[in-house]
Amino acid sequence: MVYDQKNNINYDPDKRKLLSALCHGAIFISVSFISVLIPLAILLISDDQVV
Repeated sequence: MVYDQKNNINYDPDKRKLLSALCHGAIFISVSFISVLIPLAILLISDDQVV
């Protein structure tokens, strides 16, 4: 998270891509309990408004 001169928040696009890849890749894990927990953990940990 980065603030510009007007205190607007700009989010790191590389971090957003990584989090998106982790969430979408979680469906390929065979254990359904873990595949549900990964996106939930990212939701709780991330400070990105889109997530």
